[in-house]
Amino acid sequence: MCAVQKRNHQAYADLLARHIKGLHTYTYRYCQNYSDAEDITQEAFLRVWKQSHTWQEGQVRFTTWLYRIAHNLCIDAFRKHKPEFESHDQLTSMDPSQEQSIEQQVKQANLKTAMNALPPRQRDAILLCNLQGFSNRQAAEILQISVDALESLLSRGRLSLKSRLAIEQPNLQTQSNGATL
Repeated sequence: MCAVQKRNHQAYADLLARHIKGLHTYTYRYCQNYSDAEDITQEAFLRVWKQSHTWQEGQVRFTTWLYRIAHNLCIDAFRKHKPEFESHDQLTSMDPSQEQSIEQQVKQANLKTAMNALPPRQRDAILLCNLQGFSNRQAAEILQISVDALESLLSRGRLSLKSRLAIEQPNLQTQSNGATL
């Protein structure tokens, strides 16, 4: 990142190559729209280049800074329009080698619905820690909250997800056994 601050194009390309897949995965999970995720990921990396002078070595890890930029962009996009679920055709066209059964698709849809029903901060905490693999400390830095506050968000979010998914599970069993799909 220090080289990027000196306008080294190769260092920027290396950063992009190293982090683009993980960042795109995060933005897609947040937005649930492939096109929006691409736009946000691109904008985040443009901001890395344009605002590289604001990153301070030793103050915050680069990944934390990058995900904070993307997180803010996701929040802005989320406020503009609620996420719209992509059709099954769009999702399978992203990776045709991963065919899923109808039951798996229903479970995924239920999880997305349950995640979207969470308060935004709980959803953010779960996305960062459980789906992106950030430590509690890193996620707290991205969200600009204390580790204790993050752990509270995670606990409440997980309980809420568990109860919401438990409600959906009997519906799935009834549909599968009754062949009403």
